[in-house]
Order: sequence, then C-alpha cells, then structure tokens
Amino acid sequence: AATAFYHIFEEFPDGEIALVSLMNSGSAFLEAKDYPSAEKAFLTVRDQYPQSSFATEAKTALANIFERENKWKEAGQEVESLIKNARFPDQKNRLEDKLYTLYFKAGGWTEIYQTLERDHNVKSINNSKWLYYYAAAANHLKKENDAFSAIENSLNAFNKKNSDDPEEGEWVMKSALLKGEMLAVQFGLVVLTNPLQKSLPVKKEKLKEAMEAFSTAAESRQLEISSEAIYHIGNLFERFADDLIRYERPKDLNAEQIKIYEQLLRDQIDPLYHKAAEVYQKNVALKVQGENDWIKKSADRLSRLQAEGKG
Repeated sequence: AATAFYHIFEEFPDGEIALVSLMNSGSAFLEAKDYPSAEKAFLTVRDQYPQSSFATEAKTALANIFERENKWKEAGQEVESLIKNARFPDQKNRLEDKLYTLYFKAGGWTEIYQTLERDHNVKSINNSKWLYYYAAAANHLKKENDAFSAIENSLNAFNKKNSDDPEEGEWVMKSALLKGEMLAVQFGLVVLTNPLQKSLPVKKEKLKEAMEAFSTAAESRQLEISSEAIYHIGNLFERFADDLIRYERPKDLNAEQIKIYEQLLRDQIDPLYHKAAEVYQKNVALKVQGENDWIKKSADRLSRLQAEGKG
C-alpha cells in the first residue's frame, strides 16, 4: 500500500490527490518500519508543499525518524521549525524542551547556548533541566561565569520551592555535579609553590568549594549521580595528597630541617589518603543498590591505595 500511494504521487504530481497520497505513503512506510522510504515521502511533503496543512505533520514525523536514527541535530532543526508555528504556550514549551534535549544529545553547545539566550531571559528560567543544559553549554564554550550563574539559579530556585519532584531534583543534582567538576578544575590549576603558606590556603579554599558542590550532588536519589559525586570527593582528597608529595621542597634547609619539614608534610598527607580511602569505601558499599562505572572506579582506587599502604 505504501508503494502504491507513492506511485500515485509520481504519476500525478500536480493532481489534487498527490499530497494526500504522499502523506498516506509516508504513514504506511512508517507502519511497515521502512524508515528511509518514510523519510523520503515526508521530505517531499516538507520541501514541495511547505504551505500545506500537512507540512507540520510531515516535520513532526521527520523529527521522530531523525531522532530514532540518532540524527540529533537534524531532528532538532525540524523541531525548531515546528516551534515557530506553535500556537499554544504549552505546545511551544514541550517543543522547546525536546529541542534542548536533542541539541544536548548532539553536543550542540552553541545551539543550546544561543537558543536559550535568544528565546529566554536565562536569569528568570525556573526549569531545572533547561538551566542544566545552558550551564553545560556555557561551560563547554568557556563561558564559566554564565555556567556558574545558571547553576546557582537552579540550586536557589530548588531550595526555595523545597520540591519533592524526583525529575526536577535529578536535574538540580546534575547541576551541582557540574559545579563540582568546574571547581575541581580550578582546584587543579592552583600549583603549590614556595612559600607554601601562601599557595596552600588558596588550594584548600578551592578544595572546600569543590567538596561542597560534590557533597550536594552526593545526596541525589539517583545512584549514577550520587556515586559519581562520591568518587570525585575521594579523588580530590587523593589529588591533594599527591600534590603535596610532588610539591618542590625549599632548597635552603639543612638535613635536620628537611627531616622535620617532611614529617610536617606527612602529617597532612597521610590523613588525606585515609580520607580518600574512606570515601571510596563508602562508594563501594553502594554496590548493594547496583553497580556502575563510578563504583568500579572507587573499588580500583581503594585497592591501589591499600596496596601502597596509604588506605
């Protein structure tokens, strides 16, 4: 039937039944799961009959086909076209949500950032998913201030509402996780230098900020989010200890002073490794809820620390 409908269009392209035949053909191909043929039919409707009442239906079908084929940007382009003709606020809202999701899957950071900037006042957005997408896009585009601002908007709005919506909570926790990752990068950029009393407090402050963000994300009800946050907390303790070990010692110390200096450093380093091991162990214990890569990574890091006598 699908092929027959398409033949009718080919034989009578200018006839009154051409457009209806094309749509019937596309729908029949879809039902038969012949997606390439369905795509061809709906593309013809979209391109040759842009003003027809069937154009919206064809674009919707194309968006679904492209999404099914993981052609996220192509699907997004169809949805963006549908948004322009959306007649009701709720309809536009749903389409915009789909658009940002598609661009996020495509890694279309510029598209997400520019679209949200263009169509919304980002500071007034109370949609936690959109704020997360915007923050992720801004971060990828090296617009850290915009990313941090969106994350704070999300966290503050969520705390004020005290929402019990698990889906909203998930996106807020993802924002907290992203904040921790961004702050962890800043932590890593602080190099310990002589004199240590100047650079060490700065590094400790960055450590504290990152830890606070990850601690928020660790409270997520989603195991994937909480276990990732917990892993990063353990990793930060371990990285801090490693940085102290690699720190270049003062060169103007005699043998006795070096011995004392090393002991003072060791008094700070050993507890950091022990804390890292404790955090990794906490993550490993979550295995009873289900296993994932972050729990496996925690188990691997814990084993390494224990093998080196640091855990």
